[in-house]
Amino acid sequence: MSLRARILLLSAVVVVAVSALAAMVVATIRGTDFYVRRVALAHQQLAAMTELAESANAYSEQVTTVLLLGDQEMPDLIGARREVEARFTRLQDVTREEIAFLQARLPGHRAVPAGTTLSLALPSTLHLFDADTGRRLPEVRAQAVATA
Repeated sequence: MSLRARILLLSAVVVVAVSALAAMVVATIRGTDFYVRRVALAHQQLAAMTELAESANAYSEQVTTVLLLGDQEMPDLIGARREVEARFTRLQDVTREEIAFLQARLPGHRAVPAGTTLSLALPSTLHLFDADTGRRLPEVRAQAVATA
């Protein structure tokens, strides 16, 4: 084998190796992007719950103040109540954002045949609720099968 052929072969091997590494990097980034977003949403939800707890604590202090000092402290109580309501709204918005991120939706033109096994990444504990009654459904397994 000539020197030129060896150099070309070595160059081809290096190009294949670099291409394989680049493909692995892209696949890893795409795979971890979901979890990074999920952690960010969980962090936002935790922050909203902490803010709500702080507001609820301030509200309970205002209730105590009104009970001890009388109605002259009522404006502060009303302000604390509005703060708790605002924190509940923030927590609701953050929770809805996470739900929207986690929902699995297929395009309308793409039908899933009955009996098809769908692979979903679900947590080990899953609580489902009936949309009509709002009641919790019995425990379900992490495997979903499409039905007609």
